[in-house]
Amino acid sequence: MSQNDSTPFDPQQGFQPEQGFQPEQGFQPEQGDPTSTASDRRAAERLPLEGSVTVRIDTCELQGKANNLSKSGILFFTEGELEVNIEVEDGGATRQMRGHLVRCERVNGERRSWAVEFQ
Repeated sequence: MSQNDSTPFDPQQGFQPEQGFQPEQGFQPEQGDPTSTASDRRAAERLPLEGSVTVRIDTCELQGKANNLSKSGILFFTEGELEVNIEVEDGGATRQMRGHLVRCERVNGERRSWAVEFQ
């Protein structure tokens, strides 16, 4: 990991905003509000980042139970997690974190979005 990071990173706290950063202003629902969205319930603030990412998969095998099957795919559930190592390069700084995959979605054609929760 580079020592010249302009944005301090602590895996326990996430990315720390630069001085003067102002989060988006918006509706703040009360606890238990049925109109709240996933972004309202996030555990940590999200900051924009445009660096490159490399993912290395640690888990070699997962076993689970099938839910449904079609000609185009299968849905299944596991008790295990897909452990990964993440390397993020941004502004000349490289950060390495460990985590597990929590979501993958097809966004457009062959493009995917991946979500990893840090350990």
